[in-house]
Amino acid sequence: MYFLPFVDYFSWWMWVYTLCEKSESLIKMHITRHYFPQQNGIVERRNSTIINMEMSLLKGRNITGVFYGEAVRHAM
Repeated sequence: MYFLPFVDYFSWWMWVYTLCEKSESLIKMHITRHYFPQQNGIVERRNSTIINMEMSLLKGRNITGVFYGEAVRHAM
């Protein structure tokens, strides 16, 4: 399961779309160094926040990954 976030840098509003396969996004991966926030932008920090919240929601209720998309949308 994957999700694709879009951020409007004017209003800081964020949209998230869940994807079944990585090929649906048509975006190439760029690797950055870990623990360097000056290289990672707003979206990278929000991605880590969404992933942490999603894992907390699923593990806190002992729910399987079937509800991954709903947990990501709820984390927004």
